[in-house]
Amino acid sequence: MGVISATKNQVEDLKEDIAKDSQTVQPVDVVLWVKSIDLLRSVGKNVGGPVFVTGYYVSGDGGGSLFYCDPTDVVSSDNGGSVIVANDGGRWKVIHQGFLTARQWGAHADNHSDDAPYFQAGMAWCGAKGLPFKITAGQYVLGSRITVVGPIQIASDESALIRFTDPNSCGFLFDNSAGVEQLASLQFPSLLSPAVNSSFSIPGYGPTTYTYDLNSRTGQAIELRGNCNRLAVRLFYAAGWESGIKINATNTVMANLDISANTLDFCKFGVWLTGTAGGVISGVSFIANTLWAQFPFYLDSTNILVNQSKFEVTGGAYVNEEFGAGVYGAATNNQVDTCKFIIRWLYAGHAVDSTVGVPATLQVPYLAGAGTSNGQLTDGNATVGYWTGTFCEFDIGAVLGVPGGRGGQLPVAGDVIRVRDAGGYNTVRIAHADNVAAVPIPVSAVVGESNYNGGVGAAPFSKAVLCSAAIGALPPGTSAVFYMYHQCLSSANDKPIGVTDIGNGLNAQGILAAARWQGSANNRQIAITFTNPSTVKTTAAATYFFWVEL
Repeated sequence: MGVISATKNQVEDLKEDIAKDSQTVQPVDVVLWVKSIDLLRSVGKNVGGPVFVTGYYVSGDGGGSLFYCDPTDVVSSDNGGSVIVANDGGRWKVIHQGFLTARQWGAHADNHSDDAPYFQAGMAWCGAKGLPFKITAGQYVLGSRITVVGPIQIASDESALIRFTDPNSCGFLFDNSAGVEQLASLQFPSLLSPAVNSSFSIPGYGPTTYTYDLNSRTGQAIELRGNCNRLAVRLFYAAGWESGIKINATNTVMANLDISANTLDFCKFGVWLTGTAGGVISGVSFIANTLWAQFPFYLDSTNILVNQSKFEVTGGAYVNEEFGAGVYGAATNNQVDTCKFIIRWLYAGHAVDSTVGVPATLQVPYLAGAGTSNGQLTDGNATVGYWTGTFCEFDIGAVLGVPGGRGGQLPVAGDVIRVRDAGGYNTVRIAHADNVAAVPIPVSAVVGESNYNGGVGAAPFSKAVLCSAAIGALPPGTSAVFYMYHQCLSSANDKPIGVTDIGNGLNAQGILAAARWQGSANNRQIAITFTNPSTVKTTAAATYFFWVEL
């Protein structure tokens, strides 16, 4: 034990701090100090003044604080943070500076010891007292999920790292299922799932070989559950999670959520919206710089309504694995409406860092869902279906001709920039996509989604598409029907289609499209009829070229 000489003003300041907790102390001229919380327990309750603890375990470890002995308290338990019970029964209580830190509750921040109990205890006490819980710089390991019930304020140093180790119990859950809505502010540093090792890297990821395990992603970095309204959430970084942010409306309304993140890496779902019967998610504002996920935005409205919300990526979103999509609606009930999605750049397909086994030809949809087209969910290229929400807006930037990096197999002129059925009454804008294929796309005489794969009948997302039809000999008065599929069309909201002869063979052969304008049908299917109007002459078999215009 040591002694720190104190000036009169310093002592008066200490008295004032203590008085804020409605306690009194005797006038003192010195402040005692000890090197750890354990040593504080050996300090007698009759020392007559405050004690400064210079560290939680050892001096200088960042867990120190100032304590005073409350002579009126003989019942409080030792909680390891705000109340320390001395060997003689004295209750030493912390004099805080308006917040308490994880280290002041016993967290080691050494990238080894399990700090979960200290986080759990500190957050519970701070939430109940209305004090912010602060995560200072350091490398924290948490061996179990942290659950917070009720309002809380969390502040963080962005340089801190929090790594979870149990795949079956990880992440932060803010569960207000049984409570009333409360204001809260949550600020988190880097949150790493058990898929990330103690070196803070993903096993099997680069720099030259990519054998990382997609199934290692687990848990929710942050889950908001129940009646969580009027929350502000700030997340610096997250990696290796099933979802970076999960919004779970359990039979309640969740509204006015202001959420931002710098980067969500290597997640299955970047942002996952779901819930139980009667749930509503409304008034969500989400913004991030970068999202790398199988589904950057995944909305499951099977049991809930999602509306009046905005989701934005100001940098880039990356999907470099099979069966993914930039925005995915996992329901067929049209319960997602009046939402807006903005992705500045979307890389969707095979990349140089795709894990082993991903086909080099992979392209995944920008917009998809659980709806069916022609009775099928698949187009032969990805087992996903069609967006079924309504009155939504999508602004997506397509990166053209940029090799390498995540999304290395990027759309270029002539490739398919894939938007599944856009549904009814939605607006889809794809920036930098009005490119005309240099090679004509062949239409097919066979009906079916399988013809969408590999370029057969697959129109790029362009206003004018160069197509070809290999038409056999047509006897007088007979016709041939060919089919193609265009990503921006929907049977729920037909658009006129223009079919225009380019003047290099169709008219010369006397074969004309049946109609100048034809409507789309069967979720993006366009049927083009060619007829021989002659009453006497059979046309020769040939390949003819034409434009299909939106």
